[in-house]
Amino acid sequence: MRRYLWDDAPVTRATVREQIEASRRSFRERGLGQFAFWPLASPAEPAAIAGFAGLRTFGANDDVELLYGLRPAFGRRGLATEAAGAVLRFGFEAAGLAEILAGADPPNAASFRVMERLGMSFLREQTIDGRPARYYRLARPDPAAWQSGYTIDFQEVP
Repeated sequence: MRRYLWDDAPVTRATVREQIEASRRSFRERGLGQFAFWPLASPAEPAAIAGFAGLRTFGANDDVELLYGLRPAFGRRGLATEAAGAVLRFGFEAAGLAEILAGADPPNAASFRVMERLGMSFLREQTIDGRPARYYRLARPDPAAWQSGYTIDFQEVP
């Protein structure tokens, strides 16, 4: 899951705890944060966290960014698209956002495919902390045109 996140550096438990606390704080303060997701369990595959998806503010303009990551064992099933779609719906419907951005490292072709499947379009390339990034955006769709069947089931993590 971290091939493009944290530049493939190992992520410590302390960093994970910090990210969870930052997400909780963001939910309290802004109504935005990260969600863990998992596929429905089957006898052959018990429930396990498959990845995360959520929203955060970033940059000088407090743009809202869609973030998502998927454990490699859960790849190629459409789960990243499904989770990101649920988060977009949450952002537009529950949080009332006008637009949402998503960015990725230029070699991350899989992430760009997810963004395009969700109807996002190329916005800009920029350098962040000395590294190139490519951003896509999606403006709030007309509610009648929003075809996402994706939903989010909120469960607080202890």
